[in-house]
Amino acid sequence: MSFKLFKSTEDKMVEAMLYGMGPDGQAVQNLIELSTPPYPVDFVTIPCDSQKMNFCPPAEVFAISEALGSSGVGLAWFQEPEILFASLQAVAVARDRMLQSVKFDHTGLAWRVLVKLLWENGTGLAAVTRYMEGYGIEVFVKGGKVRKAFVPRLWDD
Repeated sequence: MSFKLFKSTEDKMVEAMLYGMGPDGQAVQNLIELSTPPYPVDFVTIPCDSQKMNFCPPAEVFAISEALGSSGVGLAWFQEPEILFASLQAVAVARDRMLQSVKFDHTGLAWRVLVKLLWENGTGLAAVTRYMEGYGIEVFVKGGKVRKAFVPRLWDD
């Protein structure tokens, strides 16, 4: 059995946020377009694959969203059901650079650029993982330690 030794918070963030499947360009473009003031809401949840939404009950998605919003996260990715969580004010910082320089296609480049811009700006990024007992949240902030939180499941499958 092998395990990874991470040297920094950035290494952990790259592993959690950029390895594997990220949201496609259309989801990132929708998020960027929503980040134009005035904001309809501060924290949004964007399902990227509607066929996988039954994987996580809506009440639990709401509980995860509340936990992320209250912890000051700017951008979060829940890979298993493909749900993107974001603070519109945090994403607005990268809005102009994203619109000028990124092609929103299916390569995943838009997601990588957005994560990099927010990381460099000091915005909190988070990865959500599903466990049998609930949902683990890892929050990454440049120059800080990884913070962890747990949202228990509301009911069993």
